[in-house]
Amino acid sequence: PTILPYHISPNIKQVTLLGFLIGTFLGLSSAIINERKKNQIFSTKEFRTLIKYPLLDELSINNQDAFVNSINFLIKGPLFYSEGDVGIVIIGEIEKKLVKNIEGSFNKLLVKRKVIYCEDFNDSLALPNQIILVQKGLTKRKDVEEITRKLDLRKTNIVGFLILN
Repeated sequence: PTILPYHISPNIKQVTLLGFLIGTFLGLSSAIINERKKNQIFSTKEFRTLIKYPLLDELSINNQDAFVNSINFLIKGPLFYSEGDVGIVIIGEIEKKLVKNIEGSFNKLLVKRKVIYCEDFNDSLALPNQIILVQKGLTKRKDVEEITRKLDLRKTNIVGFLILN
């Protein structure tokens, strides 16, 4: 056998860089696939694509002043011109604490009308006005598609939808 006059060894920098790039690619790919399997919605753009009704507002759960101002705007804006009680159709696993907070804010500011929160879609069917409530990261695509399909069959006034951040 012939022995070469110089040492042959792997290029450590090249192998390290290649391993880092492949690891990053595989990690990102698996994270994206995992999130797609969960079927959750994380972007306002995707909500707008799935829900054909107007986006009323994005409510910030962390900023109480902005939260109350947004609800006040809704009551003096889109809800001002509608008559009758309002049903809020909840899509997804939104925390009860948040729902109670929204309920309290609406009922405090909306005089002479009731705001009724409906986790079950069928409970909202008797109400003349409805608002869809979704939350980023907790609402699933198939739930949104199913509820909006059912709402399309009903001839009630869908005021629009709210997104919780």
